[in-house]
Amino acid sequence: MKLVINFQQHSKEIEIRGHVTASCLYLHVQALFQIQNFMLVSKARKIQNKGESLTQLQVTDGSAVFVVLLCKSRHVENKLQKELKEGREQYQKQFKTNQTMQEAWRFVTQNWDFDMF
Repeated sequence: MKLVINFQQHSKEIEIRGHVTASCLYLHVQALFQIQNFMLVSKARKIQNKGESLTQLQVTDGSAVFVVLLCKSRHVENKLQKELKEGREQYQKQFKTNQTMQEAWRFVTQNWDFDMF
């Protein structure tokens, strides 16, 4: 599975082996762009790109809109939307603002869910 995150002129692409929960997707965005909070601002919508099936999510941290593209199977949009909310709450409980992004990243890598989809 491929995760592509576009933010202003910056773009990050991560190849993920196996599957990742939306909670981990949330923390990927958090860790990559070092933002404190973000919210889903548009429903997942499918787009086609070079024959790949992508889902596009728009999220915002209050000052900028992030576009997240996730190559995945088509039946998980609702799970992603629900889990993005849960992931945000989980993140807020787990981390305080004085903790480092390295700690957040460790949390991400320790919480893969390979059976999610």
